[in-house]
Amino acid sequence: FLTVCLEQALGVSLRVQEAPHLLDPITKGTYLVRIPQKEGTALTWKDAWETPDLPPGPTLPLVRLTPEGRQILSNLPRKQMSLQLDIAPMPGGFRDKGAPRPYYAYHLMVADSRSKMILCTNIIAPKPTLDTVWIQMVTAFTEMLTTMRMLPSEVAVCQERVEALLKPVASDLGIKLKRVRSLDALNQARQFME
Repeated sequence: FLTVCLEQALGVSLRVQEAPHLLDPITKGTYLVRIPQKEGTALTWKDAWETPDLPPGPTLPLVRLTPEGRQILSNLPRKQMSLQLDIAPMPGGFRDKGAPRPYYAYHLMVADSRSKMILCTNIIAPKPTLDTVWIQMVTAFTEMLTTMRMLPSEVAVCQERVEALLKPVASDLGIKLKRVRSLDALNQARQFME
């Protein structure tokens, strides 16, 4: 199978040397593919432009507040402040005692946008699965709000996944969730930790 692929790649590359625009798509999002056709006992190949099927995106766990949790958090006083929240893989691996393989934990940080003070930091292990990280991120955020005994007016995030996970909770609590390009307070803190 690999030999056939390499033969076709070589054939196309030689044709591209003669006609450099051969690989320019006819329509956006299409790609040149080689399709075999059986003619008697022999295979012949022809060019075709096709749009690939994209793999399904990852499904994210839906994390919602329990009615009790919503009641407790909704009764907290609201403060006109903006928080920054991000989660990222930690640079080094961890190995539990007796475990055969290391794992890479995630580091959750929340900071006050104005003072740049770190309000919450949490290390989350992807055990038993990576979905655990996302669920624990939301849980850690709600626990931080409970500990702070107040609700911020807004939370800034830069990752689409984090925004999607926090959206139901932020909506339930009336917190404005916004996606930004950069989280200055958290970037500064991460640089300091390096």
